Amino acid sequence: GTAMNLLQLQYFVEVCREGNFTRAAVNIHVTQPTLTKAIKELEKEFQVSLLYRGKGGVMPTPPGQDLLRMAKPVLQDVDHIQRVMESYGSSQQVLRLGTTFMTNASCFPDFYQSLHARFPEIDVEVTSELVPSLLQKLEDRQINLLLVPYTPENNHFPYFLWCRRRFLFVVPENHPLAQRKTVGFRDICHEPLISYFGDQFLMRQGLPEKLQRAGGELKIVHRCNQIQVMQQLIQKGMGCGFMMEDSFTQGGGVVGIPMEDEFTVDVYAMWNKDFEKIFLFKDVVQYLKQQAEKNLAQ
Repeated sequence: GTAMNLLQLQYFVEVCREGNFTRAAVNIHVTQPTLTKAIKELEKEFQVSLLYRGKGGVMPTPPGQDLLRMAKPVLQDVDHIQRVMESYGSSQQVLRLGTTFMTNASCFPDFYQSLHARFPEIDVEVTSELVPSLLQKLEDRQINLLLVPYTPENNHFPYFLWCRRRFLFVVPENHPLAQRKTVGFRDICHEPLISYFGDQFLMRQGLPEKLQRAGGELKIVHRCNQIQVMQQLIQKGMGCGFMMEDSFTQGGGVVGIPMEDEFTVDVYAMWNKDFEKIFLFKDVVQYLKQQAEKNLAQ
């Protein structure tokens, strides 16, 4: 018989994903008989049945589950090969950058300016999400490079320190603390806080302990996922919050005050080594490292 081919694998994976021949056929723009035939051919070739076909739809048999597990990385590799080869052929290079929301607001403009100065032909596509899902995308090679505010434990990706940013304590401009040059934890330990996203970063920095030691407690009154919304809530006096410098508009009804004990965040650039084979990517990483060293030395 004919040997297994990539299309058959792709069809099989799609049918398993949908659990249904009709929907799978629609998704990949083939007729249902084509799909059925491809999977029958696989079953004939391996002499096993790959799918349970029931009233409620289809699901993989044990050999089918095994095939599914092995087929996914193969199809990802094929996708990767295609992208690498297309990148040689096109003059338009795309860098897929993943970053967290606040890091994006605070650090992306500098990052883009640096990159554009040296590689004007590179287009940057930004994906903003929480760190765990960004890491998964880096692993799956859907993203080339990350800018993230910490390096994960048991991290196996290469990385370097891209920049260091301060957290400022942001208050409405009519707040009693607004005139202060700096504030300490004892000044703010009773303030209600508006938190950004999953508080993950503040917890990593030991914020609850710091506020307790100062004689107060962590009081989060609202969590939001947009910088502008956070700034507006603070402006309306709904609470105060920690924001990375440059991530919000100073003077837009709010004031950002530095902490007495420097409250900083290290932003790391992290990448997947698989991309070093892609046209230009090695040069980009080299160049960004040099830029980072220059900036950090200042």
